[in-house]
Amino acid sequence: MTGARAWACVVGFIAAVDVAAIYRDRPDQTLSATMDRARALNPLTDTVVTFAVVATAGHLLRLWPSKSDPFRLVGLGRRGVRR
Repeated sequence: MTGARAWACVVGFIAAVDVAAIYRDRPDQTLSATMDRARALNPLTDTVVTFAVVATAGHLLRLWPSKSDPFRLVGLGRRGVRR
């Protein structure tokens, strides 16, 4: 799968979930509302969820130097790929 197709899938999935929740008159089932509930559980959950979102966004936006990118640190990035 190409990066463009993967992004299309991500955007399509997010739109489908949120539109379906709103269409069914269940705004509490949107991804944003679900994220709010997860973060409100306790301070640890809030920290873990916030870190995951920031780490993912930083990775996708290439904000982290390669050696400190959390995805590369845990082996999820391809080794040897240069920017």
